[in-house]
Amino acid sequence: MSFVTGGLASGPEAYFDNLPHKSILTLNVLPPEGWLVESVRAVHDLDNIKLEQVREIPVKIEYGCLRDK
Repeated sequence: MSFVTGGLASGPEAYFDNLPHKSILTLNVLPPEGWLVESVRAVHDLDNIKLEQVREIPVKIEYGCLRDK
């Protein structure tokens, strides 16, 4: 993972396959202590994703991170 002035330059990605389409899914991030992580781009409500109601697959979410030095 590398950072530039505007944020993350290039970093890890996660891909989840074969998730249940009828269940309500919640995306939760557990960052290290001293980090503030939040979504900066997301089309969907990350607390209530129901894949059978999503039109564009894959669901893409971009996170930003602020951390203590």
